[in-house]
Amino acid sequence: MEYQRLLNRPEELIRFELMEKLTHHLHFPSHLLVKERAISQLPHISQEFSLKKKPNNLRIDLLAYHWHGENLHPLVLFECKHLRPDERAFQQLIAYNQWIKAPFLAWVSKSYEGLYRMTKNGLVYLGALKPFEDLCQLSRN
Repeated sequence: MEYQRLLNRPEELIRFELMEKLTHHLHFPSHLLVKERAISQLPHISQEFSLKKKPNNLRIDLLAYHWHGENLHPLVLFECKHLRPDERAFQQLIAYNQWIKAPFLAWVSKSYEGLYRMTKNGLVYLGALKPFEDLCQLSRN
């Protein structure tokens, strides 16, 4: 029944398949994945910003966290779309990340998968998605 409901919404099916890939093939811990949540409800945002500054109407598709010492930090902000990325959607993802501050952004669609690293000079394309531990290691460099 759940799978049938996902078939009616292509982006939900893409997110479902992405989560399967992340947890089963790329070893992302499922308890560190947050899906379809308002930015204002994310754990690190609720700790960091006052209620007046939180963006209450913006929602993320999927966010992976990792532990750095005793603190929980965002690792990858994912955008799931049915179509290939376009400039407007990339700008939205970058704007959301100004709040989230994940070191990596990922775009996943039916026909495209791209991983990007945030740098001072903008986005750097890293290719396909990488295993959780590799990204944790890269985020420390």
